[in-house]
Amino acid sequence: MDGSALEIGLRWGARLLGTTWLGFWTWFVVAVIVAEGPPPPPIFMAVGGIVLLCSATLALAWAREGLGGAGLMLIGVGLLLLTGFTFHRQPFVLATLPLPVLLAGALFLLHRWFFSTAP
Repeated sequence: MDGSALEIGLRWGARLLGTTWLGFWTWFVVAVIVAEGPPPPPIFMAVGGIVLLCSATLALAWAREGLGGAGLMLIGVGLLLLTGFTFHRQPFVLATLPLPVLLAGALFLLHRWFFSTAP
């Protein structure tokens, strides 16, 4: 770990982007539940599970950039497929749901690729 500006920028850029993305969508879900009342239990459990999965994957990416970055990329591709089929005419949803997590995953993987000393 040489602490170059690129290394620090990749690592903290990925962490900041991923945490901001997860924080925004967690806040959004909580705000919708408070404003509109809780959804039916199956939907509530599904949304809670998705938020928990994203949180665990982001925490993994903070600790192990390669594995967590790949997980974030998989989540991003899944969200891209989901939003591509359902929100294809709403660019705001595409720009805020799948793209930030794809970029964060890519940054984590780039950091792992260029600056890892592990075999």
